[in-house]
Amino acid sequence: MEIKIGIVTLNREITIETDRSAEDVERELAEVLAHEHGVFSITDEKGNRFVIPADKIGYLEFSALQPQPIGFGRR
Repeated sequence: MEIKIGIVTLNREITIETDRSAEDVERELAEVLAHEHGVFSITDEKGNRFVIPADKIGYLEFSALQPQPIGFGRR
């Protein structure tokens, strides 16, 4: 699963790949937003951890990873 995270104060989004489901990530973010100074953290497939103040998250965009074509074949 690829997740794009839009941050309120940044011009570009953060893109990460994770094996977590969209529902799991949404549920965790909702729980964190319930706290006044909540912090959202997520770890990507490479083990990199991202920690973001939850109130600075503008949006999450979820997309399934598409297999990359190999070679020069036509679609």
